[in-house]
Amino acid sequence: MKTPETTEVTYWEGSVLVDGFYEGEKISGKGYTELTGYAEPFDSPL
Repeated sequence: MKTPETTEVTYWEGSVLVDGFYEGEKISGKGYTELTGYAEPFDSPL
């Protein structure tokens, strides 16, 4: 998502699923995340 008329930040957002191991224990979960600062501004649609 790009926001040129407000914050001028490019960011990604959406649901996430977690499945794996942490300190030897099996874990799983679901959530929502927003990421900023991981992309250069873009001018073309995805």
